Amino acid sequence: MWNKKIHSLSFNVWLFIVAVLCISFSSNQKNSGKQFIVSDGYAYYFYLPAAFIYHDLKFNFVNDLPQNLYKKYWLTTYPGKKYRIPKMTIGVALLMSPFFLIGHGYALAFHYPLTGFSNPYQDSVAVAALFYCIMGLFFVRKSLLKFFSEGVTSFCLLLLIAATTLYNYSLSDTSMSHVYSFFAISLMIWFSIRWHETFLKKNFLCLFLTLGFIALIRPVNLMTGLFPLLFAIEDAKIREQKEPFIQKQWKTILVGVFIFFVPIATQLFLWKYQTETWLFDSYVGEHFF
Repeated sequence: MWNKKIHSLSFNVWLFIVAVLCISFSSNQKNSGKQFIVSDGYAYYFYLPAAFIYHDLKFNFVNDLPQNLYKKYWLTTYPGKKYRIPKMTIGVALLMSPFFLIGHGYALAFHYPLTGFSNPYQDSVAVAALFYCIMGLFFVRKSLLKFFSEGVTSFCLLLLIAATTLYNYSLSDTSMSHVYSFFAISLMIWFSIRWHETFLKKNFLCLFLTLGFIALIRPVNLMTGLFPLLFAIEDAKIREQKEPFIQKQWKTILVGVFIFFVPIATQLFLWKYQTETWLFDSYVGEHFF
């Protein structure tokens, strides 16, 4: 009985964190005027109203919006170009889309303003962030348990919520990319571990698909692809298993590369439609220093 409790410690801690998040989420919902789509989150989000409400991914509709909605669309202008488009990539919007569609359906059914920013849409973004936070923590737990005890894993889960900004991005600034990157990277780490344990094709292909979404959410995060490349590089036994896979499973590797580019292709086609260019630097002229 005692051993069973010990072995379920990290799962119970995960459930405790889920409960805390849900209670905090419920408390947020009592504030009916709370805005979950904020700051840079607008530029990640407004692909969704453009696609499903206004049916115009070139964002020409923005010019006809009333002022209170017009100012929400932080579109970027480019020297010598007529188009105005978001600088952010579409990955966050794709992960939000199932929740947005539920919110859109609710707005239709209960006669809320179909603007993309009324309460059902705000709430859909909040639910999306909560979901991806919970699932990200779920896969972090699974990965940590491969190397650490229940106690260490539990402590790490608590630190993630209590000592990082994850709590804030899961419940307040929910339209930002952070919690979506957290989920995708957590999933990538899990599939990296599983592939090195089993060398099964399905784990390899899931790993490449996840890497594609990581790049689509925020391109700079593709550097996390070094993790599966360097994972257990010092382990001679794993190297002995990995080398034959790379040498003999070239068809699987090609399929993996194709799957990696499937999410990225959505952005490339979108850029082609918006700018008539397959590759586009949406951050042109910007720098930190």
